[in-house]
Amino acid sequence: MISNGKLIKDIVEIDVQFGKGVEIKAKVLGVGVEVGGARYFENMLTDTPKETLEFNLNAQVTNQLFIGLATKGSIDPATGFQIPNSQTYFLGAKVGSYQIGWGDLPNSNDFIFETNFGGFTPFGGVNLIVDINLSEGVRRVTGE
Repeated sequence: MISNGKLIKDIVEIDVQFGKGVEIKAKVLGVGVEVGGARYFENMLTDTPKETLEFNLNAQVTNQLFIGLATKGSIDPATGFQIPNSQTYFLGAKVGSYQIGWGDLPNSNDFIFETNFGGFTPFGGVNLIVDINLSEGVRRVTGE
């Protein structure tokens, strides 16, 4: 049952995002680097949509594997002001459209698996995000 954009509360979250973004891959001193940024609307399946700015920096470990950090902060679309305590970080690994790592730091240290379908371009785009909170899943199974 979908409730507030969540399929199984606190474990699987589905979100639709609309916005613009760019991602650049380059080699610096022989090391692959990926830098990206996006500005998009998220939480479109809930009654609290917000505008988000996101930046990421990843270093290439193998041909497909990147490790890195992303940071994002949100703006209330109605007021244009930053939402208090909305700045979060993601630390983890990325292979294609799959990410795994610690999301929403420092608000939470849960281990998250994320995949997306679609993407952003400088001219606009749509992204369907599926997040699986592995930490919450373990808590539910073990009763912690």
